[in-house]
Amino acid sequence: MTFRSCLMATCVMLATACGSAPEPEQTKADSASPAAATAGGTTRPRLNPGLWQTTSDRAKVAGPQESRCISKEEADRTVNGSDEQIRKALEEQAAKDSCTLNDVRINGSTIAFGMTCSGIKMSVSTDYRGDSSTTTMTSGAMGTMTTEGVRKGDC
Repeated sequence: MTFRSCLMATCVMLATACGSAPEPEQTKADSASPAAATAGGTTRPRLNPGLWQTTSDRAKVAGPQESRCISKEEADRTVNGSDEQIRKALEEQAAKDSCTLNDVRINGSTIAFGMTCSGIKMSVSTDYRGDSSTTTMTSGAMGTMTTEGVRKGDC
């Protein structure tokens, strides 16, 4: 798997191919509702569903801007899901891409993990802000790449 395809797989598995202005906070419905940063009894989704556009600081490696529609269901079972759901989504995508996932860390609005694809070790960290995200991927072979995601509106 190439660095570009590994990055795209990572973006897709985390629904990072997505982000603009934050939406109002939602009231916490119950403990089974999608997880995210919590403050004062409210839960904000890490990622709001909709049409997302990503750009990379290394366009020659990662390719041009890409757009992708992320449904509420996809966001809820991946990025906005419980820690267990996030780990499961990452494990499933890594297996599809013949990669090995390790060291998953979830802290509020940040999801970070290590992964090895075709012998290339990388670390990935994404900070979600509802309608925007920043992903930093570091690999000894390719250095560091930053991808910005912005929600452009509804699908």
